[in-house]
Amino acid sequence: MLQQLQDQADNLQHHLKKGDYSFIGPQDQRLFETFMRRANDIAPSNPFDHSIHDVLSNKQATLAALKALPAGTPLRIYVVTPTHDDSVLPFSTIEDYCSNHNIVL
Repeated sequence: MLQQLQDQADNLQHHLKKGDYSFIGPQDQRLFETFMRRANDIAPSNPFDHSIHDVLSNKQATLAALKALPAGTPLRIYVVTPTHDDSVLPFSTIEDYCSNHNIVL
């Protein structure tokens, strides 16, 4: 399952708008806090400029954070469209992003 999502995310990379990125995360929004905290702990950090985008765009950190989730946790691909306000995390599912941007994978 994870490998299929990784392959799909890799295929999406060629279609993303400049600055947008994808990550694989838990489908259940209630698990996001645990997932984000773990990814943040793992991602290499720059103490002067560290944002949630640095964390979520780091594939190694997000994949390692997935391993901290309960076994069998349903996963999905999300696409982030960063804004100038790092306190906001505008993201959508891959399905919504593709639909909104007329992308066929």
